[in-house]
Amino acid sequence: MKVWLLFIFGIVPIISQAQNRMISGEVTDKEYNPIEFVTISLLSAKDSSLIAGTITNEKGRFTLSCKEKKDYIVRASHIEYTTTFISAGQSINDMAFVLEPSIISMNEIIVKSNFIKHEYDRIIVNMKGNPVVKGRTVNEALGMLPGVINMNDELRLNGGTVSKIYINGRELHDRTELSSLQATDIENVEILPEADLQHNATTKGGIIYIYLKKNADGGGNGSPSLLGEMRKRNSHWERLSLPLSLRLGKWNFYNNLVLSNAGDPYITENITHNSHQNIHIVNQNVDRKNIRRINETFSMLYDITTLQSIGLNCMVKQAGSTLKSSSFSEIQETEKEYTSSYHSKGKGDDKIYQASLNYNWKSKNGKNTLQTVLDYLRSDETKELNHHYLYQYPDKNEENNKCSNNGTVSDLWKAEINYIFLLNEHSRLKWGGYYYNNHTDNQMYYAYQSEEGWQKEDKSGLFTYKGIGYAGYAEYVWQWKKFTLNGGIRVQEDEVKCISNNIAGDKRTYRNLFPSIKLGYLFSEKNQASLSYSKRMGNIPYKNMNPAIVYISEYSYAKGNPDLVPTTEHRIRLLLSLSNTWSISYAYGKRKDDSYPLVYQDKDNPIITYTMPTNIGKSYRHAFSIGFTKALFSWWTTNASLDGDYTKEVSPEQTYHVFHCLFFCDNSLRFTNTFGGSFNFMAERRARRSETIYHSVYNMNAGLYKYFLDQKFCINLSVYAILNKRRNLTTITNDNLSRIEENNKTPYQGACLNLIYKFDFGKKVKVKRAESIQTTSDSYLRK
Repeated sequence: MKVWLLFIFGIVPIISQAQNRMISGEVTDKEYNPIEFVTISLLSAKDSSLIAGTITNEKGRFTLSCKEKKDYIVRASHIEYTTTFISAGQSINDMAFVLEPSIISMNEIIVKSNFIKHEYDRIIVNMKGNPVVKGRTVNEALGMLPGVINMNDELRLNGGTVSKIYINGRELHDRTELSSLQATDIENVEILPEADLQHNATTKGGIIYIYLKKNADGGGNGSPSLLGEMRKRNSHWERLSLPLSLRLGKWNFYNNLVLSNAGDPYITENITHNSHQNIHIVNQNVDRKNIRRINETFSMLYDITTLQSIGLNCMVKQAGSTLKSSSFSEIQETEKEYTSSYHSKGKGDDKIYQASLNYNWKSKNGKNTLQTVLDYLRSDETKELNHHYLYQYPDKNEENNKCSNNGTVSDLWKAEINYIFLLNEHSRLKWGGYYYNNHTDNQMYYAYQSEEGWQKEDKSGLFTYKGIGYAGYAEYVWQWKKFTLNGGIRVQEDEVKCISNNIAGDKRTYRNLFPSIKLGYLFSEKNQASLSYSKRMGNIPYKNMNPAIVYISEYSYAKGNPDLVPTTEHRIRLLLSLSNTWSISYAYGKRKDDSYPLVYQDKDNPIITYTMPTNIGKSYRHAFSIGFTKALFSWWTTNASLDGDYTKEVSPEQTYHVFHCLFFCDNSLRFTNTFGGSFNFMAERRARRSETIYHSVYNMNAGLYKYFLDQKFCINLSVYAILNKRRNLTTITNDNLSRIEENNKTPYQGACLNLIYKFDFGKKVKVKRAESIQTTSDSYLRK
């Protein structure tokens, strides 16, 4: 009897479950990104009455059940997307909804679901759900953003450089960290086309701020990855990355450990021909560097209140390298022919230590903010090399041995404060201060072997550079309807002292004003224009200011110039952003006090000459950049850039005209939600600068990625240099009497395999879409 009762009570629920119809499916946008919190309603096809309902999870999936067998209508609705209906009939398994963005009106402010938002001084890109993050590292994903390109892991913005990159407010001093992080961990990215007055006057390029996703209390995530790369001629790269983030109450922790090992050869063929002296030299050169590196980054942020936070960031980098070089030359002169060979072996060590403390505060309305930063950076580099030269003449051989040991230790302290104060609904005031203290010791030791033993060369010695800088700035921002006007000034003073072999040189002080003004106009949410003027200065030429003498031959030497001053530049830039697709930039720059080497006669011995850099040059530069970023199809997003510039360099001896043009195109492909790829192509035309010709180059790379295990595990395979033409140089001097050709023979063809596993633990962040829409609307009103 008990057996029958167990059977009855066990089989009845199974029969009841079998009679229920299970309805399942997935909801995505047109780029196949899953949409969370979509309301799924099961309606009767007869009278549209509601039978059952549910919402999608974070993966866009839904499941519900019904008892009756009849035709249904399934409705998917979301505040940010148009409502979509599917007539289910008898097939209600694995339903696929693809929703289109909708436009929502809030108090006459139009908010549209979009990844790109423009503010008066920057572009904000929402990376959550952005299709370009799939299967890409942070560095690769940045190259798909408006105006930005990633060419051989070097970021460019609107045809210029990216001067500074920040992750969660921490300045990056080693950008290789970008290649160890996955783009799916980014919340949003802010792009400043030009550095504002907050940054040092030597900062000329754009600024990129990266903000990683936040965890819920008690939650965390990680994305460890293992990379292996192999190219021809035993070029290789192995890397293990272990990023991890965690939140416990008011504490937020981030740690990233990166271990890498790389071997990279550089092979060249140099041909030198001097018709005046009748000399012809063919040189084969191979340089190989093997590097073992460990990077450890740790960040800790404490939320004092919802409006205040204090953070500590630390970074340690240690790298050891073995260096090998070999060279073989065939020399033909008028009366003799001979060969020479060169071999060198050595090692290098590179250590970087960074620690920064920052405090952030904002008012209750979020319109007034205060930021303070204390930063310390120590860099320690050493390099030891042993050189062996062998000259094989027809009648005899000569050998020569040399050694060098160079070490540079630099300590940099920085402190800054920045405050933004809202004056009224149309204007705000930004002000701040900056201080730095830099101390660098450069120990240089050179020696050669003679019959008496090792002899120290004259250019050896201890050289010290000291720099102290102060700055303050104020900037006023005024907004009226679609116009924005901001202008300000930065006052900066830099004190520099160079010490050679404990003999102090004169202290140099550079004090200057750096004004900036910008006018912007917002045609629409997707169209914006701005015109700006700014004054900047070049980096302080510490090493060229050192008066140390380096002998080139018995009749010539070179030395630094303590009277050098940094270059100053006036820049005018026009920026256009059209339909969130086109980024057009034109810049004009006028620079003075360019440094050129001049030859002088020695006062004590007129037959001896020396070379010294002098501020005698000036230049004029016109640069343009046209960027195109667009989803051509739901599965294909492209980012292309055409950059060009013309520079006129003027010195007392000669005037040079330099033309440069570069095309780059990066493409992201998504065949399904878990499978996609990428390919990029670059081409750079022939250019000439001074006496050197840079021959044209081109290159093409491609890759594929595939997600497994519910999109937690990703395999990424990349192929390099499918099409490739290497960079070659030609230098012509003395009215075509001397010609030097440098041909790059380094093979770049190869492949890279990257394995990534992404995991979450603890609690997850749950944010209602309706709240995110309201937040977007509020921020738009605050602008």
